[in-house]
Amino acid sequence: MKNARRILGATVAMMMLPAMAQAEVTVYGKIHMSADAVDIGAGGGHGISSNSSRIGFKGKEDLNYGLSTIWKIESELDISSKSSAFGSRDRYLGLSYGKSTLVGGYFNTPFKTMGGKSDAFADTIADHRGVMGMDYVSGHKKFDVRAPDAVMYINNSVKDLEFRLMRSAGSPHASAGDTTPITSTSFMYKTSQFLVGAAYEAKEALRTSGLRLIGGVAFGGTRVTGIYEQLDFGDSNAELGWDRSAMGINAVHKMGATTLKAQARIVNDLDSDVDSGAKMYVAGVSHKLAKPFEIYGMYAYLENDKNAKYTLSGSGHGDKYRPSDAGVTMSAVSFGGVYKF
Repeated sequence: MKNARRILGATVAMMMLPAMAQAEVTVYGKIHMSADAVDIGAGGGHGISSNSSRIGFKGKEDLNYGLSTIWKIESELDISSKSSAFGSRDRYLGLSYGKSTLVGGYFNTPFKTMGGKSDAFADTIADHRGVMGMDYVSGHKKFDVRAPDAVMYINNSVKDLEFRLMRSAGSPHASAGDTTPITSTSFMYKTSQFLVGAAYEAKEALRTSGLRLIGGVAFGGTRVTGIYEQLDFGDSNAELGWDRSAMGINAVHKMGATTLKAQARIVNDLDSDVDSGAKMYVAGVSHKLAKPFEIYGMYAYLENDKNAKYTLSGSGHGDKYRPSDAGVTMSAVSFGGVYKF
């Protein structure tokens, strides 16, 4: 299998990146399929979802003067329905020197990356981005985007500590229709036992900003992680003139090949709209049948306050299930399988 990956990677490199034909190319990916049944209030839905399945190519080559060049091209694979565009996910080219790296391209903001570290159900129907990093009023994400025309500096000089600083010029091709310049930064301290992090992001034209704090601790086979989020949606128009906070916690317990997971997210009211919060609870179990392949089952429950319209499957899942009206309680059962290579 490893030899096949090397052969495939070298072939792709010669066809797409002639200048890097001699560099080592890594081919990686994930196929993640699930069968879902969802209650959206007035009725329900069901389907087969691709859950951000992907394939990627990345490489690194040593240069003169202690420098190395790094690159990555990653594509979504919607293997349950439509075709996917090549390079639709993170893609960049950069240089590294010692513990410092500078890349340019299209990729996740540090704010989004930090949030993902606290989500035990990422890329499933219960991905926490259905309630985190957004407001329900505008109907689309305000944070947790991939930034276009971006440059990012990463430093790992201090052991177990990572610093990221990103600046995006913005363009009409940004996800969620966001064309504003973005500045995003994060600090993260991570060991096998502890996780502490903070991230801040500002979007100039929309006058929006966000702050995230995360913390985690591991003991035995259990890891507990918490997140706090404060979002300021600015006052560029009446719909976006509200602030709100959110918090959450999850616990992951491993017992050999089996993993138990539980997660809660509580979103507080928007400052100018009472009864506009939501609560999201998720429980699941997964089991590895082999090192690269696991199966899972999960149950998700989302309770909207009477003026709120948050949703399950907000991002990363594939299929979109929206509540039938404000104040609706949603629930879902999902069974899936994940193969990583």
